[in-house]
Formats: sequence, C-alpha cells, structure tokens
Amino acid sequence: MGPERRQSGDPRRHGYLSYSPLFEGLSYDSVEDAIEGCQIQNLSTGEVLLDPTRLNKAMYLVLAGHLDVHLGTENSQDTIPIGPGETLGEMSIIDGQPVSAFVSAGEPSQVVIVPEQVFLENFLLIPGFARNLARVLSARMRESNDRVVARLRERLALEHLQKELQIARGIQEGMLPGRGTLFPDRSEIDLHGLMVPARDIGGDLYDAFFVSPDHLALAVGDVSGKGIPAALFMARVVAQLRLVAMWETSPATVLTRLNRLLCEHNDAGMFVTLLYFVLDIRTGQYRYSNAGHNPPAIFSGGNWRYQALPKGLVAGIMGDAPFAEMDGCLAPDETLLLYTDGVTEATNRAEKLYGEARLLEVLGSPGDPSTAALVERVKRSVEIFADGAAQSDDITMLAIRRR
Repeated sequence: MGPERRQSGDPRRHGYLSYSPLFEGLSYDSVEDAIEGCQIQNLSTGEVLLDPTRLNKAMYLVLAGHLDVHLGTENSQDTIPIGPGETLGEMSIIDGQPVSAFVSAGEPSQVVIVPEQVFLENFLLIPGFARNLARVLSARMRESNDRVVARLRERLALEHLQKELQIARGIQEGMLPGRGTLFPDRSEIDLHGLMVPARDIGGDLYDAFFVSPDHLALAVGDVSGKGIPAALFMARVVAQLRLVAMWETSPATVLTRLNRLLCEHNDAGMFVTLLYFVLDIRTGQYRYSNAGHNPPAIFSGGNWRYQALPKGLVAGIMGDAPFAEMDGCLAPDETLLLYTDGVTEATNRAEKLYGEARLLEVLGSPGDPSTAALVERVKRSVEIFADGAAQSDDITMLAIRRR
C-alpha cells in the first residue's frame, strides 16, 4: 500500500505525494526529503509547459487542475489529459532529448517542478522508485501505442472511404453527358455544362440528349439532401428520366411519369426539383415543364430576364401531382441558362445570399458570348462573392445558345 492521502492536521509536509503512482509503496520520509525545496508553478489555461522544440530539464508532478498532451501541433484537439498525481517529463530527463509533444494547461493548474539534478541524485536512489518509474513509463507507452493504433485504423478507414467516394464520383460523372462543351459536332447549337459538388459527390444533375435527330432534351435538377444518398437518388432520376423521355414527347407527360416512378419504393422520402426542356434546334421552338425548380434565365431581345415557369411540385413526393407545360422560342444568338439554387443561394462570410438580381447583372455584363465563357463568368462571380466561405450546396449550370 502507498502512503495515505494527507488529512486535515496531517504533520507530513507533502501529503499530495500519495496521489502519484511513482511513489506507491515508498518510504514517505525519504520521498519528502527528496522533494523538499522543489518549487510549485501555477499555470493559466492554455499556458504551454513543455515544448518539443526545447530541451527539458525537469520532471513535473501535477497537483491540481489538468494538463493536455497534444498529439500533433500545439493547437491539436487530439489530446491526452494528465491529472493530479500524474507526472511528465521523466523520459526526456533520462534520454536527454526534447519532449515528444506540446503540453499545456487545460485549466488553471499547479505543478511541482522537480529539477533534473534532484530527479537523478535523489529520487533514483530511493528503493523501489526505479520499479515504479518503469511501470509508469510502460503504462504510458502502452496507452500511446493504443492511441497510435486507433488513429492508424481510423486513417485507413478514412482512406478507404475516400477511395470509394472517388470511384462513386467517377461513376456519377460518367452518367452525365460530360463537362464542358457538349455536342460540338452540332453546328446549330453552342452547349456547355458545369457541376461543382459541395462535397466529394453531389446531388445536382444536368443532362442533355437527343430524343430525335433534331429535338434536344435539356434537364437540370437538384436532389434533396447531400452526399451518397443524394448521389444514388440522382442516378435514379437520370436513368428514369432518359427512359421516359424516349417514349413521351410532351415535357409535362415526361415529368408526370417520372414522378410516379420516383415515388415508388421511396421510403427515404427523397425528392428532386427538376426543369425539363425539349428544344427543336432547327426552329428554336421549345416546350418545357417544371417540378419545383428555379426559373431559367434567357437572353432575348438584347436583355437577360427570367423565364416564366409552369406550375409543378417537386418530383418524388406525391404520385398524382400534376405538371403543366409552357412553350417559347429561342432565336439565333439567343441563350438559355438553366442552373440550380447553389448559384443564387451561394453565401459569403457574412452569410448573405448571392441572389437572383446579382445573377442577371453578371449575365448582362460585357464579355465573350459563348456559353463556355458565360458559365465560367458566373462561376467566377460566385467564387469572388463567397470569398472562401464553404458552400452547402452544389453549383450546376447548363447553357445553350442557338448559332
């Protein structure tokens, strides 16, 4: 048994020694004599006691509060707490090397400073102290090894997940018509698509495919949620949209049938906002239907404006939801921009929204009229506005211009 903890009126001068496993079973008088004259240091919260860039010349015994051993940088949140009765700094005295980590006070704390000379000439001569020291260092090494192994397993699991996400992102990108200029062999149109996921994989989608030799289907959508669940539902939307679009010519009918399919086996309650166009690239006539999506912007008559939207609920929630249809015409040199709310609802550091008015202003600014330049101009504008603030939503655009 070690010395008893100091009680009220205890004549022993250093009753706190009984807290430390270093002194378990040792002669109390010999320990008190060895520690006599050692100074006590007070530490404020956050104050650094040990620094791996400097040599250490003392052992420290914690009396009150607690110290944090930072595994990594000084500001690392991965720490090991050191409480009353525990010690640190012994190993660096023994091997003459700097300590292996930053140590700071997690709260106002007190420590006894045992200088190197006292440690080597007094403590090591006490019978049983070397045995206790070996036990303490062994236990500390075991705990450190356990943490290293746990962190290694976490790292391997994270790397495995990141690899799977990269594969999933590649599969997702493969389902879309490609990024950049689309259908460059069709001289009648200038078409450009872009998607910037907020995470490794996103829930936004855009698509462009011919349903007949001269009729081009265009779609932009935003799936509810983020990450892998949204990406899986997005893949379902793309696959079923293309399937329905090959059998139906009316955009409203396409969304009606698509909505019914998405409602089947949708226990997770996922849904998608979707804007669907069918454009006759010879005449410029188009028809479109809407499932709760943002209004597209159109450059017509020398100005940019928002196109009126037919009514329609989001797809995937109500199987019998009705969808309306509208039509229009895209004249030569006119442009249509479909986008997701990741553009207009982008936020900056002050948590202000990019907004629809700003989008029209950027679209109307002078510059290269190509769709590639247009999309890049909007993307760059959003980046400048955000000023490094992390975005919570994907940014997707699909722009088409009749030549």
